[in-house]
This record gives sequence, C-alpha cells and structure tokens, in this order.
Amino acid sequence: KEGRHFTIVILTMNRLHSLQRLVQSLMHPDCHYDMFGMQVNIEFHIDRPKNGIDNLVLDLIRWTMNISWPYGNVNSLVARENMGLRDAWFQAWKPAKVNDRAIILEDDAEVSPPWFRWINGAYDAYASDRSIAGFSLYRQDLIPLKDKQKRQDR
Repeated sequence: KEGRHFTIVILTMNRLHSLQRLVQSLMHPDCHYDMFGMQVNIEFHIDRPKNGIDNLVLDLIRWTMNISWPYGNVNSLVARENMGLRDAWFQAWKPAKVNDRAIILEDDAEVSPPWFRWINGAYDAYASDRSIAGFSLYRQDLIPLKDKQKRQDR
C-alpha cells in the first residue's frame, strides 16, 4: 500500500457556493482518510466560461488556491478555453501509477461520510476485474419513468 495516492477530482466553473458545500462534505471527520494509508489529493478542474473569465470564476479560483486540506496536496487547474462538461469528464484523470485511485465529482454533488470507505472497498474488491470499468457513487434510474406519479411511488 506504500506510495498509493487517491485523487479527488472536482469539475467546476462558476458555482462557488456549490463547490464550498461539496468541499465541506469532503472534510467531514467521519470520512476517515487515514484509514487506507494513502495520500488523498484534491484537483480542482476549473472550466473557462465561453465568454471568458468573470468575477465569479476569479472568486472561485482564489478560493481553491487558498483551501487548507490536511490529507494531501491541492491543485487548481484552469482550462485555457471552454471545455464543456463532457470533455471535462473525459480529460479529468489518468492514473500515474497502476495502484493510483480517484473519484471524479461535479461541484454540485455532496458526499456522505462513508464514501471514502465504500469507494476504496470497491477498488479493493474489483480493481483487478477487467470486466469492471469503474465505480459510481451516483444513483441513476436505468429505466426512464414516464410520469411523476410512478416516481413518487418508488
């Protein structure tokens, strides 16, 4: 386990309040980042708006550059041009070493305290299974529902 890194990649652009809420959830003491003996880094991937950088984006950049994260390094990466969400996801992370781990989160998400244990448990159980492409903390309906009543009945 020596030398393993876990990277929290956060995709963001101009929603500072949402980003702060996500980071606050990541800082919950019950996340237990010391449990797996690895350095946990944060990378903020800041997309550039189509109309250029404005004060909302500048405030967000400043905030990310001043964050205190005791579990590892913090990096803020600002796109040179607007990437859009799809390209931001596709270019978000590539492991430097075979045993590196990561999660990609959008700035409007929040995590529950056991997220780190769950995702590392999934990595431990399935990382060597070539039929598994990844893990998700998001819950999506696989069958689209046609009306609101059906959604409420679930």
